[in-house]
Amino acid sequence: MPLTRDSAMNTANVLSEALPYLQRFVGKTIVVKYGGNAMIDEELKNSFARDMVKLKLVGINPIVVHGGGPQIGDLLEKLIYVDKLTGAYNRHYLDDYLPRLVKDGLRTSIPLALVIFDIDHFKLFNDMYGHLDGDSCLWKVSKTINEALLRPMDKLVRIGGEEFLVILPNTDVEGATAVTERLLKTVYDLNIPHSASGYGRITLSAGLAIKHDDASKTIDHVMLEADKNLYAAKTSGRNQLKAPSVVIKSVSENHHAHVPIKSQSE
Repeated sequence: MPLTRDSAMNTANVLSEALPYLQRFVGKTIVVKYGGNAMIDEELKNSFARDMVKLKLVGINPIVVHGGGPQIGDLLEKLIYVDKLTGAYNRHYLDDYLPRLVKDGLRTSIPLALVIFDIDHFKLFNDMYGHLDGDSCLWKVSKTINEALLRPMDKLVRIGGEEFLVILPNTDVEGATAVTERLLKTVYDLNIPHSASGYGRITLSAGLAIKHDDASKTIDHVMLEADKNLYAAKTSGRNQLKAPSVVIKSVSENHHAHVPIKSQSE
């Protein structure tokens, strides 16, 4: 029997009322059956997805089984994992995705590169151009980086206001340096005006760190290393990458390739 609007509404109401009683399932995976079809309008889809988010936030992992196509699953993933402003993934995604990559890396002995980006002088940009232009800038930068990532496994995560993390599985320092250099150049070429910047446009600073198959060096330690390298890039003039063994100097319009030099802080 097809799911009608009334029965769907009743199902959503029952699930909402039942949430306080589901604490025994915290830390476990449950299957939620959804009979979605074309008869269910967007309001009900959103209500159902919000209930699934509630389950996720209290530590229950819902697997949605439904007969009406992938619409609800896609909506659920967007509500849980995607930052609304920038379209990048959010910290919920990072918390779920990164531990799996670390586990895979320890098992297969492949490196994992983490690159933390920060938009240079973004507070000054907001103060000068206003928050609407600031939001537009964040969206443009995020969209540009996402489009410049060439492998499906490479992910962009917004981890702060103007701070982003790029996750590059199976990538060593040389490969991650090449990718990051290209991303910095791509954003530079957007030529978003920023009169408070010494470059006259929006630029990025970046810090890179690599997680190897060494269980003694935790992913938190690697994130801290990338953050320290980001700070070094910003204090060295911005618009550059600081990596464990190389520093990529400032990007310019005539940029084609950089000759890596030894970092002064390594």
